Amino acid sequence: MPKIIGLDYGKKRIGVAISSEDNQYSFPYETIDNTSKQAVENSLRKIIQDEEVVKLVIGMPLNQHGDKGEAGEMVEKFGQRLGQALGIKIVFEDERFSSVQASKQLQDSGLNAKKSRKYIDQQSAQLILQTYLERHYG
Repeated sequence: MPKIIGLDYGKKRIGVAISSEDNQYSFPYETIDNTSKQAVENSLRKIIQDEEVVKLVIGMPLNQHGDKGEAGEMVEKFGQRLGQALGIKIVFEDERFSSVQASKQLQDSGLNAKKSRKYIDQQSAQLILQTYLERHYG
């Protein structure tokens, strides 16, 4: 079964997670430096080809009332551009509190705040993707 990628978009870094082949589990994959549109697209294109990915799930930063706001609109534009550039299906998943949960999980695993910064984006992407998988494949 083709895999799905989860993304946690940030202005500086983009966390990437990937699904298991049966789309039941998600795993942290890598962090992409968001230095340019072309660099991000090239990195994702390689992952999509190497891992046989058919869909990207992008975390949508909604506010506490469920509205998109400015950050959500930025993520939506990012997703639309990626979908066109990479020729892949894009879906959005509510990411409220994913960074807080990811930080807590990393600290619970024994990483201090400084060391966990390296993995926080991947962990957030993993939580976003896992939520999507449970709603659609669980």
